[in-house]
Amino acid sequence: MGRSKQTNGIHKHNHHNQKNEAVEKMHLMLGDLRKSIFKVQEERSHSEHTLMSSYLRQKLKGLYCTAMQDAQAETTAIRDALRRITDIKQFLSQRVQLSQPKEKLRRGVLLSILQQSANSLPLWVGELGEESPPLSGSKPAPTDYIPQVGDKIAARVKNNDGEENWILATITNHWPSTNRFEVEDVDEGNEKYRIARSKVLPLPIYKANPETDPDALFQVGDDVLALYPQTTCFYHAIVHKRPERATDNYQLQFEDDSYPEGFSPPLQVGQRYVVNLPGKKKR
Repeated sequence: MGRSKQTNGIHKHNHHNQKNEAVEKMHLMLGDLRKSIFKVQEERSHSEHTLMSSYLRQKLKGLYCTAMQDAQAETTAIRDALRRITDIKQFLSQRVQLSQPKEKLRRGVLLSILQQSANSLPLWVGELGEESPPLSGSKPAPTDYIPQVGDKIAARVKNNDGEENWILATITNHWPSTNRFEVEDVDEGNEKYRIARSKVLPLPIYKANPETDPDALFQVGDDVLALYPQTTCFYHAIVHKRPERATDNYQLQFEDDSYPEGFSPPLQVGQRYVVNLPGKKKR
């Protein structure tokens, strides 16, 4: 009998241990299940995020395409408006030049008009990747380019002493058979000269944007011919600083023997009145 009780006690003890082991295993399994459920939820959330992101990307891509088309249409409209403004200005300039008689402007008024002309020079706005045309910024005119009556140009003329100088002038006539031009000094009323095409330098008809067309600007150190501030004459100068924004001017150092270095301190000149120096190469 004693042995039987002992055996029963061992059986109960083993059963209790097995029960504890089962409970522990169940806890472990439940823990694993809980982790699996969390994993499922995590993957579902990630999947939903991926699907939503893909949808948003497609929608955003469509919006970008639409915005680019709108911007392109706006650019085309702006460029067309700029062309019309240029045509109107040229037409008005021609009408003024051809109207007679004409009174000489006071010097202060003339210089103010010239400055306004430089500030209002149209900015070249091209298609994406489109190269800026001749006469925008530093780009010279083609060799076969024929300036038109009414155009402002740099003209090499002789004064009464026989000395040649570059002046700001307006074209008043052209003889195609001899390719000679009649030009009028903007600062001397009706003072006119007849000169060859080689003595006519067309001025830029567009400003170059430093941010989009940096190659259409003169480089630092380049030799240029530029209108000296508060005058109507062009002189040799060197580019000290390029424009950084479309509204900026060049900073130029003019050749001047009155300074020890042979050049003036930097002076500001608008793109409209800066052209390639004839017979000189870029440094």
